[in-house]
Amino acid sequence: MSVLPPIMEVEEMLSNLVWIATGEQVAHIGDHGMFLTWKELRSLLSASTTMEEGGSRPRPVPNAVIWQRDANRKTVMTRPFHAGAGIFCRDPEGQTAVNSWRPLVRSQAKADIGLFLEHVGYLFPDEAERNVFLDWLAHLEQKPGVLPHYGWLHVADHTGTGRNWLASVLARV
Repeated sequence: MSVLPPIMEVEEMLSNLVWIATGEQVAHIGDHGMFLTWKELRSLLSASTTMEEGGSRPRPVPNAVIWQRDANRKTVMTRPFHAGAGIFCRDPEGQTAVNSWRPLVRSQAKADIGLFLEHVGYLFPDEAERNVFLDWLAHLEQKPGVLPHYGWLHVADHTGTGRNWLASVLARV
C-alpha cells in the first residue's frame, strides 16, 4: 500500500479522465468511485508535472493543467445515475454525460443459499407467490436499468418472523 501521491502522465489522463462541465468535476472512467472537483484533482496530482519551455528557462507545469487545455480530452456536460446504461450516456435532458452507475462485479458464490431459500419459503409459504417474489429479485439483478412494475410489501400477523433479516441480507447483496 503506497501513501505517495499518484503520478499520471498526460496521455494516461487523456485515456482515463473525463471533464464534467457542470460543477467543474472530473471522473476517472476506470475507477467508478472517483469523481473529484477540479481543485481536488489538481491537488491530488500536483506531483505530476511536465517541464515546458518558456521564458528564460524550463518550468514545471502540472499535468492536470496540460490535460485540461488539451483539445482531445473527453468532455461531457453532467453525471447522472442511469442503471443499465454504459459509461457514456445522455441525461434526462439529452445532454452528454458520464454515468455514475457501474455494473456490480459478481464472483462465484461460495456459500450455500439453502438457508436463504428456506427462509423465503417460511415467509412466502405459497409456492406460486414465492416464485413470483424470487423472479422479482432476479429481475432487479438481471435488468438493473428496467424498473419492475410493482414492489413488495410483506405484512405479518406478528413480529419476529425474520422480515428484517431478509431485508438485511438483500441489502448486502
